[in-house]
Amino acid sequence: MNVTENVTNFQTAPVSNQTSPEEILVYATNDFEAVFSFTEQEARLIRNYAENMALWTDATDPMRSFELEVPRRALTEPLLKHAICAFSARHFYRNQSGTSGEAEALDHQNKCLELLIPAMSGTQANSVSTLTAVAVLRQNEEMDDQDLRFHLEGTTRIFNMAPQFTSSEGLGEAAAWLCLREDIYVSLTTQSPMNICTDSFYAATTILKGGDFAWTQKIVVHLAVLLNRAFGVPADHSDLGSSEVDISEWEKRKPISFLPIHLTPRSAKDGRSWPEVMMLSPHHAVGLQYFHIAQIVLQVAKGMQVGNRPYEHLAEHRARERKLRHHLFMVVGIAISNPRAENTWFTARHCLSVWSGCLRKSRDQQAAIQFLVDMESRTGWRTAALRHLMQCQWDEESEPE
Repeated sequence: MNVTENVTNFQTAPVSNQTSPEEILVYATNDFEAVFSFTEQEARLIRNYAENMALWTDATDPMRSFELEVPRRALTEPLLKHAICAFSARHFYRNQSGTSGEAEALDHQNKCLELLIPAMSGTQANSVSTLTAVAVLRQNEEMDDQDLRFHLEGTTRIFNMAPQFTSSEGLGEAAAWLCLREDIYVSLTTQSPMNICTDSFYAATTILKGGDFAWTQKIVVHLAVLLNRAFGVPADHSDLGSSEVDISEWEKRKPISFLPIHLTPRSAKDGRSWPEVMMLSPHHAVGLQYFHIAQIVLQVAKGMQVGNRPYEHLAEHRARERKLRHHLFMVVGIAISNPRAENTWFTARHCLSVWSGCLRKSRDQQAAIQFLVDMESRTGWRTAALRHLMQCQWDEESEPE
């Protein structure tokens, strides 16, 4: 073997009058593909994404596609580069006042859209990179105080036209799962049916391979199917029992690794509003959290079946609210107890946005507010508007201690 065949060559590219006076490093691979490096600030944003944000998506991906593959593709695909930089700037500047973070993020977003619009109408409409870029822009959009959901339709349209992404393995499958979870977020917070077709996910490559990651993805799909049945118009109450059985079977048959490695109940005496629920790994935390979210949705769906006779079922309603509150405590507790599973903070936030009204005690309400404050500081996800809405609701409805 000629060892010189695999030697990487570096050279300096000539600088034109239109470029920065700084020299641009060109990386020439042995197939002569030239790749221009990022600017210094782009490099910082890309690395910030890979080191601090990719796990938000990769928590359920054994291949870590968004940490490893997306930045690698961004070297040669400006569409992905600008999508990542726009998203990363939100996190990078989250605790810095008086910076140009917003302007920088908007600049990258506009550059991404300039490339995305023709891609969506051309031959690249159903490509892995296009789906990934739109999904990343959707993540960025979610983090605004007011989610306008401009990019939700894009991810839905691309995936529904090409559901084979779930069986493609690698980045294509990872992007498909991200799109599904993004749609779950909207379904949860609006209590409306899913937009993405869920049929292909049970046959996704990760699920067919088996193992703990498969168990996490199974409960994600179970929740998506449940949301369709609970919030469809008309609601498919006849199939709610099937979802309840599926979710119960998941809970009974799940591997022991999905049990908390340490569990401390919440305690008013000790000033602990949330239980401590330490999990083995981020994907175990995600799986157990989605199970508890599914339990919340089941309680809500059963309440919807009461129809026009709510007062005849007042005791049942109160019992359901207690169960819902227990599962909400677990959802937030799992997030707080597993700092590496930061995406569980987002799903906890979504649940609080809908069901924080069941928190009747002032100490629990203030703990929820503090959770959202901490979340904004950690992730850059804006929570001020939600905190205000929650406080207004509690001021009207909360009971005295």
